Amino acid sequence: MVVPCQQKPFSFNRESLLRNHCEQCGRVLSSKAALQKHVGLHSGKKLFSCSFCSQIFPDPQALTRHGRVHRNGKIYICPQCNEGFAYRFGLTQHLQMVHSRIKPFVCHICQKSYFWRKDFESHFRVHTGTARQFPCNLCDKRFNRRVELVVHLRSHSRE
Repeated sequence: MVVPCQQKPFSFNRESLLRNHCEQCGRVLSSKAALQKHVGLHSGKKLFSCSFCSQIFPDPQALTRHGRVHRNGKIYICPQCNEGFAYRFGLTQHLQMVHSRIKPFVCHICQKSYFWRKDFESHFRVHTGTARQFPCNLCDKRFNRRVELVVHLRSHSRE
């Protein structure tokens, strides 16, 4: 079932994904509570820093959860393949991508679907006429995404 998103030029494959997706970055969260905490990350109020890697978090609970990564705390186990994840989101994403093959970002023009918002946005530029908007100033090549241009520029430095 494809459910059109009211705000964005893409659709979601499941209503549950539509309920728990972040409007600002497109990330899909496992619950409404997780979405509310995640939205707080966009406010810029990040106060708690990890002593191992200096990553910053908005609350002490997020810092505690993050600590699992450094302790190899993979407590969320995939029931289908036994792969472990430190966060429930990692397991949810794994199940969608690997086992269910759910691609939540669907182009409403051509129905092509993507796992990642950035890939969808890059694709959508083909329809809006803004594809390949990042030109190389050293040759005639153009790229859909800035990161692709940056990688390409490294090839010039090797010449």
